[in-house]
Amino acid sequence: MTKKAEVVVPPGRLWPNTPSGQEMQIEVFGATGEFATGKTILGLSIAPGVHPEGHKFAGKPRTLYLDFEKSGATYAGTGCRRVDVPAELAKQHGPNYTAKQAAMWFNSLPSQIELGQYDVTVVDPINDVESGQVDLVRSDPKAHGYTTSQFNNSVPLLMAAMKAHWKRLLMAYSNVCQCFFFTTHLRDQFKGGRPSGKREPRGKETLAELASLYLWLERAADKDGKTPDKPSAIVLKQRLADTQLNETGELEIVNLMPPRIPVATVAEIRRYIAQPPDYNRLKATERVIEKPITEIEIQQAKLATAEAQAEAANAQSGLIERQKELTAIRQAAQVQRPQSPDKTAEVNGDAADKRKTAAKQEKAEAKQEADAMQKKLDTIEANGKELMKGNQVEDRVRQFKELLPASGIDPEKVKAAMAAKGAGRFTEMTAQDQTGLLVVLRKKADERKQKENEIPF
Repeated sequence: MTKKAEVVVPPGRLWPNTPSGQEMQIEVFGATGEFATGKTILGLSIAPGVHPEGHKFAGKPRTLYLDFEKSGATYAGTGCRRVDVPAELAKQHGPNYTAKQAAMWFNSLPSQIELGQYDVTVVDPINDVESGQVDLVRSDPKAHGYTTSQFNNSVPLLMAAMKAHWKRLLMAYSNVCQCFFFTTHLRDQFKGGRPSGKREPRGKETLAELASLYLWLERAADKDGKTPDKPSAIVLKQRLADTQLNETGELEIVNLMPPRIPVATVAEIRRYIAQPPDYNRLKATERVIEKPITEIEIQQAKLATAEAQAEAANAQSGLIERQKELTAIRQAAQVQRPQSPDKTAEVNGDAADKRKTAAKQEKAEAKQEADAMQKKLDTIEANGKELMKGNQVEDRVRQFKELLPASGIDPEKVKAAMAAKGAGRFTEMTAQDQTGLLVVLRKKADERKQKENEIPF
């Protein structure tokens, strides 16, 4: 049995060194999850209490907690400095303060914090200040290198400016403390204008881009209905790695976090940094197991498809009625008043040409509307089936990520094999080719594992 490494956090630091002796920093740390999954307490557990004697801010809180939801009053025992943000903004601007005013207040804080005053800044949740940042950027295009006209005529340009502004701001916070910790809420995921049945983190993509570690916390009840005291976490993103040269002089990169952290506490995160997981022998609790699609999700997909079919049928029925109305109007218009004998042939000829033109136009319009309805039906039906196909695709990708290092096959050889199939990435291969590659990787991984088990210890 492998002996667990002793976890030692050097004085004045938040995290232990890696096995190779490198200093570890997590400058931007994020957590998302449903209500009551432990997001806030995770952030407040990084640096609880006060600075020690001899520190410039000895006896002062190590953590600044910006509480945007007035929900953290019960966390006083962590020793943080809690700021009731809504109360502070109401004091300055009255009860009807705007999102823009909240953003301006938030943006001014880094300049008011001295270096080393706080080890950790916790923003809970950060979504509540993002909308105000958009208003702030929109109000001053020139400061971001754009014009009012460009912002008014192009939402992508506005969002690009917002992204750059948000990135600079978050970096300003991380520069005045060792760790900037944020929480985000979850929201329903929509695809094709309809809920997919899945959840996803709220917030701009900049949050995930800057985060060195981003966790999705869960506290799912077990088979007996008991909810665990401490959450587990899926690692959405990590940049935590121990990089060193191995005995052959090759660069070796070791991921410090497993795909899933069974007990997502600060103590366990520190333990993984000191003793990284073995990706070739991950425990079952360290793997991300795709949840099987539920009966409710299947029924939701069927309902969405049925609604689409009913909508298309109603539209088709309306189209038929409209065609009947057009036909009746044309027939009524074709009744001509008596003409003199010498004009009858000419009038009849003109009427025939008009009937042909109208018939062609009617046929074209009917086809165009029918094609549009069919396209809409196909799109919604595809979205309805996506729930049942998505898990298969995600499962293959997960298996590939796990089996590639476990197989011991040179990644360049795998890359060449994919290129031979006309794909630059695993996700660009056909489902059949993906399955074939996974079979090969799994066979090699099993052979490697069997060989390792034969070596006496």
